[in-house]
Amino acid sequence: ADAAAGRLPKVCFVDPPFRDGGGGDGTSADEHPHGDIRLGQAFMSDVVHAFIHSPQYKRGALFIDYDEWGGFFEHVRPRRVPDDRASRDIAEDWGLTGFRIPAVAVSPFTLGGGVSHAFMTFESILKLISYRFGLGFLNKRHRYATNIGRTFDFTKPDFHPPQLPDPAAIAAI
Repeated sequence: ADAAAGRLPKVCFVDPPFRDGGGGDGTSADEHPHGDIRLGQAFMSDVVHAFIHSPQYKRGALFIDYDEWGGFFEHVRPRRVPDDRASRDIAEDWGLTGFRIPAVAVSPFTLGGGVSHAFMTFESILKLISYRFGLGFLNKRHRYATNIGRTFDFTKPDFHPPQLPDPAAIAAI
C-alpha cells in the first residue's frame, strides 16, 4: 500500500516472514533450508512488483541480496577487505568476506539484464546511500567499499518496468 501510494521512505529494509526459522514445518518464506522456497520467491515477487509499479520506481533502486551463501561449492576464494577488526587469527578476522552470494539490483538506472562483475559487499549499498545523502563513513570497511552506484548508468534511464513473472498462487504445506 505504501509503495502504490508513493509513500516509501528514502531507505527501507524488507524481510520475509520468518515463521518457523526455516527448520520446522516448511512455512517460512525466508528461503532457508527446510522452508518452502516457493514462499520466499512469491514474497520477493510481491515486493519487486510493488516497487516497479510504484511512483518511486522512476527515481529509486531496489537491492535484493541474501545473507548466507547456502553451503554450495564455490570456486572463487573469499576476498579480504580493509577492516578495523582484521586479524591474522581466522576466527577473529572480520576482513575476510566469505563466499559470494547472489544479489540483484532493480532500477531504471541499471544496465537492463546486464551482469556486473564488480566486487561488492553489503557495505556497497551503504556506500551508495552515504554518497547520495552526503553522509560520512561508519568505519574503514565502509570507507573502502565499492559504491554499487558505479554499476548504474544515470544518463540513460529506462523507465519501462521490466516484464517479470508473478506467481498467481503458492502451494505450501
